[in-house]
Amino acid sequence: MTPPAQYWSLDRAALLDALGSTPGGLSAAEAERRLREHGRNRIDAGHHGPWVAAIGSQLRSPLLWLLLLAAAISVGVGEATDAIVVAAILVFGSAISMLQDVRAGRALERLRARTALRSRVLRDGVAIEIESTAVVPGDAVLLAAGSLIPADAVVIEARELIVGESVLTGEPFPVDKGPDRVAADTPLAARTNVVHMGTSVRSGSGRAIVVATGGTSEFGRVAHRLAKRAPATDFELGLRHFGYLLLSAMSALVFVVFAASAIRGHSPADALLFALALAIGLAPEMLPAVLATMLSGGARRMAKRGVLVRRLEAIENLGNMDVLCTDKTGTLTEGEVQLESATDAMG
Repeated sequence: MTPPAQYWSLDRAALLDALGSTPGGLSAAEAERRLREHGRNRIDAGHHGPWVAAIGSQLRSPLLWLLLLAAAISVGVGEATDAIVVAAILVFGSAISMLQDVRAGRALERLRARTALRSRVLRDGVAIEIESTAVVPGDAVLLAAGSLIPADAVVIEARELIVGESVLTGEPFPVDKGPDRVAADTPLAARTNVVHMGTSVRSGSGRAIVVATGGTSEFGRVAHRLAKRAPATDFELGLRHFGYLLLSAMSALVFVVFAASAIRGHSPADALLFALALAIGLAPEMLPAVLATMLSGGARRMAKRGVLVRRLEAIENLGNMDVLCTDKTGTLTEGEVQLESATDAMG
C-alpha cells in the first residue's frame, strides 16, 4: 500500500479516511485481509544473501575470467599440473574476497534486526500484542517508553512523547513528538508528528496510525539502497581495464604467433599450441591472491579499530584520501552527548 501523499500534513479525519482506519485501529478481520494483500511488515530489499552477492562480485572481474581461460588452455594443451596450480591460486584469492564480502554483507541482516519484534496495537478496540511483522497500514500502534517503532506512523495522541531518531537522521538528540500537523514541504527530520520504523521511544507514551510498512517505510528505503551494488571504485576500474588489456594482448599474441608459425611451415596444431603456451605465460596467476591477501590485511587492521570494510577494493580508495569530511554524528558515533569538561568565569 502506497502511503497517502504528504500524509504528515493531513488533518486526522482526512488521514483516517485515506487509510480506511479509525482512531481505534482496525478490526481483526480487516487487519488479516490487509496482511494478505500487502504482505508482512519486513524489509526484503531484493536481498538474496551475502554468499550470492559475494559470488556475483567475483564473477564480474575480467581478471578471473582471464585466469579461468588460461587454466582451460593449459588443460587443452596437456598441462594439467599448470591448470591445477592456476585454479588453486584463483580459488584462494577469490575465497579471501568472498569471505570479506560475506562478513560485510550481513549488515542488512543487522539492519533488519533493529526493528521491533513485537508491538502493541488496537484490534476491534482492544489492545493486544502481536508480532511486528503482522502490523499493517491503518493499524493503531500504542507507544510507550522503550518501544521500538515497528512502522512509519502519524501520531494522533501523545503524552510527553520523546523519540530517538539518530538511526535515520543522524542527530543525537531525541525529538518531541505530537499530533500537530506540519507543512507539506517539511523535511523528514522536522516532521514532529511522524514516527518512523526502527526508531525508539525514549520516554512518554502515545498512539499513532500506521501509514507505511516494510519496504515502503523510510527505514525500508534505506535498506533498499544499502542492498544495491555500489559504483565501482577507481581501483576496481583500474583492475578491470588491466584485465581487458591483458586479454587483448593475449589475443593479439596468439594471432601473430600462430600466423608467423604457419608462414614458417609449422603444422597448424603445433603453431596453435605454441601460441597458446605463450599467451598463458602472460596471465598473472598470483595477482588475485596477492591483491586479496594485502587488502584483507588492511581490512583486518581496520576491523580492530571498529571499522567495517564492506568491500576489499575500498581499502585502496581509503588509503588515497588526504581529507575525509563526514556529517551526522549520531550515525558515526553512539548518538550520546557527554560533557568532557567545564570551566567557570575564573578559568
